[in-house]
Amino acid sequence: MPEKILVVDDEKEICKLCQRVLTESGYSVLTAGDYNEAIKILKKERFDLVLTDLRLDGHSGLDILSNIKERYPLTSVIIMSAYASVESAIEALRKGCYDYLLKPFDIDELVFTVKRCIQHQRAEQEVTLFKETSYIYQFAQEISKTGDEETLLRLILKSALLISKADSGSILVYDDSTETLELKVSIGLDENITKIMKVGERIAGYVVKRKEALILENGLKKYPEFSHVPSRDDITCSICMPVMLQDKVIGVLCLNKQNVKYYIFSEHEEKILNVFCSHASLVIQAFRVNKELNELDKLKNQFIANVSHELRTPLMSISGAVELLESSMPDGSKQLIELISRNTQRMTKLVGELLDFSKLETGVFKYCFMEESLQKLLNDIVKDFEKPFHDKNIELTASIPGTLPPVKIDKSRINQAISNLMSNALKFTEPNSRVKLTAKKSKGEIVISVEDTGIGIDKEHLGRIFDRFYQVDGSITRERSGVGIGLAISKKIIEDHKGRIWAESESNKGSKFYITLPI
Repeated sequence: MPEKILVVDDEKEICKLCQRVLTESGYSVLTAGDYNEAIKILKKERFDLVLTDLRLDGHSGLDILSNIKERYPLTSVIIMSAYASVESAIEALRKGCYDYLLKPFDIDELVFTVKRCIQHQRAEQEVTLFKETSYIYQFAQEISKTGDEETLLRLILKSALLISKADSGSILVYDDSTETLELKVSIGLDENITKIMKVGERIAGYVVKRKEALILENGLKKYPEFSHVPSRDDITCSICMPVMLQDKVIGVLCLNKQNVKYYIFSEHEEKILNVFCSHASLVIQAFRVNKELNELDKLKNQFIANVSHELRTPLMSISGAVELLESSMPDGSKQLIELISRNTQRMTKLVGELLDFSKLETGVFKYCFMEESLQKLLNDIVKDFEKPFHDKNIELTASIPGTLPPVKIDKSRINQAISNLMSNALKFTEPNSRVKLTAKKSKGEIVISVEDTGIGIDKEHLGRIFDRFYQVDGSITRERSGVGIGLAISKKIIEDHKGRIWAESESNKGSKFYITLPI
């Protein structure tokens, strides 16, 4: 639809000239010869721009300017005059006039000024729309884990009121299963308004049924389809927008202009609000999906914790029984007992990791920070791994200086984080290879590294190896066991110690994992 312009001037030739030139430029133009005619037209129609002479019979163009800005604050005004003074220009600009045109004006100047004014008007509304929708997206991300939907809907309503410069409004949410609308948030309205309605009932239900915007003006008396709805004299004009998501209505946004003599929401305002509702529907849907995912995440963590606890008890019983059997079984049967023992230890370690992971995810993981010697801790880790590395014929070396300063850590958790790196090096390094554990002081922190000559990691996987449950080879036929949470646990532990963890690797050239801890 072309932009609508009203030209107000008591010189008929000026009106005809402006109408012809601006119509040829693609605008829809009406004219008025005096103040009273202009006011009558403005009562019936809404314009994007009004061009008015400064001096009219018995009135001033500034009177029209004040009238327009009171009723239609989004309508732009350009003053035309052959008698302009600096004082009148300043007064017009102060009251909200966009620009001044001095008579006689050039036709090109007229077209250029009008075009610039329309573009400026659109840009202002679009910038406001962008700011408000961007804010909604950011806010939705922040509250997706802890906030509720009503908080988000209230923010959306506040933003819609700001964009439209409306005085009051509400948002109703549609339940497809019951075909009902429920009022969730309102601003500036009576608390006793109807809160639940069926499709087709009242104004919001009518909008859901039609799936299109509805603009109402001057109360409801001229709309027989709403004769059963109580009319409010203080509401001059309303716009009700369906909030759509993939052709399905998920809610209705209602906005009102109150206590002004005349106001009509324009087609451009409707377009702006339609874009806003499209953004709002995506934000609402994303919020709902995130809430569902968070709930599923909580259920998953609870399930892991429960299963881990259930598994731990029989595993302890099996371990105890294996120890008793080892002391009484003949030599020929000890290999079977060792097999049971190794797999029991493997399952016990896995259950322990699952329990730790569930604690980390649910925020109940506790630390006991004390000043500890890293030299002793690292040497103990080396001793713990000497036998498994020797059994696999892998050379394990260490470079741990005796001058390492003490650090404030949870000793058992740092042991766990580094041991996970050592276990991975053992798992992914072939026999007749080397693994080296190194520690050094560097720029206010301790840098610990575990370097192997194993199979390495492709670049495409390197950025995700610390993600929970991620495995380079995730197939059930993979050669190396594990569920992909050891590195995720290590990352969480180190970050909770205000440190960093990362890896450097190339396929078939080994890997080097780094941990830093602040001194």
